[in-house]
Amino acid sequence: MFEFKKIQLSSDIRELVNNSLLSLIGSVISKGLLFIAWLMVAKILGKEGNGEVGIIRSTLNLFVIFVGSGISLTATKYIPEFLVENRRKVNRILSITIITSISLGIILSALLFFTAPFIAEEVLNAPNLSTTLKISSFLLLLSSISSMLSGCLQGFKGFKDLMIINCFYGLSLLIFLYFGATHHGLEGTFIGFTLSTLILVILGIIFLKRQMTRNDIHFTFKFKKEYRILIKFTIPAIMTGLMVIPFKWLVDTILVNSENGFNNLGLYSAVLLFQSLLLMSANTLNAPLITLMAKGNISKSIDKISLIIPWAIGIFACIPILFFSDFFGNLLGQEYVSDISFRPTIFIVMLTSTIMLYKQGLARIMIVNDLMWFSFISNLIWGVVLLSSFYFFSVKNSETLSISYLIAYLVNTIIVFPVYMKKNIIPISLVKSKESILIWIFFFILVIIVYSFPDMGIVFDLVFLFSGLLIFSVLFFRLFFIKE
Repeated sequence: MFEFKKIQLSSDIRELVNNSLLSLIGSVISKGLLFIAWLMVAKILGKEGNGEVGIIRSTLNLFVIFVGSGISLTATKYIPEFLVENRRKVNRILSITIITSISLGIILSALLFFTAPFIAEEVLNAPNLSTTLKISSFLLLLSSISSMLSGCLQGFKGFKDLMIINCFYGLSLLIFLYFGATHHGLEGTFIGFTLSTLILVILGIIFLKRQMTRNDIHFTFKFKKEYRILIKFTIPAIMTGLMVIPFKWLVDTILVNSENGFNNLGLYSAVLLFQSLLLMSANTLNAPLITLMAKGNISKSIDKISLIIPWAIGIFACIPILFFSDFFGNLLGQEYVSDISFRPTIFIVMLTSTIMLYKQGLARIMIVNDLMWFSFISNLIWGVVLLSSFYFFSVKNSETLSISYLIAYLVNTIIVFPVYMKKNIIPISLVKSKESILIWIFFFILVIIVYSFPDMGIVFDLVFLFSGLLIFSVLFFRLFFIKE
């Protein structure tokens, strides 16, 4: 039937399944623990306290972007590309990645530590956050190192190592955040966050040393030949992040400086936990796909998986949350569910999540095809639309913030998507298929119905839910077997 035999005989598919299975096991455990940990913090600290957590994490991410995913992606992409053919090149790539990450981490951590009072008082209008920002400066250094270590391990396809590391990290974060938030509030939360990240770094170093020994890779200071990679890939990758994180930080800052700002950001950040769980689940495929796609000559099935699976995760995970939003809201506490903005916020966030996951496969294609400068322009458009749309809302709360994100992703998709097709970097027949169009139409209709009729009753909810899931299952199944 269809192409089952071809799929079963594909070495690319077998490698992806093996690597993704390890990632999935680790992801389910670790990401589940992370979700519970931050859910617990939101419940313990309440909306205002969670809003303070949100703005500090947003500020921290503003610095992390210079030493985070851009450098990590360099290792993830180039280590598997040259590991077999040119080990000396891998020595240099690994070494320049480590040196760059640690050096920038130290500089940026010092910068955050000494500017913490100014940021707290003058920018966030919350002098009480100064000490917590100083604590976060140590977290910044550890986060930069852990991100680099993760990228290197992904490049070596050490997915089993990452599974073990992330499980220990999730467990330690759950314990440290609980005791920190319970006994010492906001500052205790970030002390716990820092200690758990320290454990993450120590484990990462141990496992990376093992991978280097196993693959006969050595550290060297003779890496000048690889400066070109920094210019060609790492810098545009960092610039791509710069077009996302600063804009997020700006809208968060505008919100906390508005009336009831920390309460509104606390509500939005709490709802965003569900989106983060979906994105982290979809990211299970990210590293295995990048390491596989970086080798070149991949099968068409891999291209389809890269585009379809994250989108399907978004659809299948969002629908139950939309049907039973109050149930999921009660996990946060009555303080959140009773807020009049809760229901519209969670609906808009889930809708946005689906669009984000739909575009995730495109981001992978740009990474493996060295189209990071194009990605930079795409994210710049997104950031400008996000900031301008939120700025012009007369009322600034969690609801208008979530609407601004939805507008930004929709406009970005409408403007950039035709370019993707013109460059022929996506399967056009898949995107234009009647199955794809039907999935979007049916999804939007279902969202409108569920939002418009919140009191249909449990029986009707379950009937609509399972009927919808069945229809989507058939459409996605047919979509995968569309021939190019």
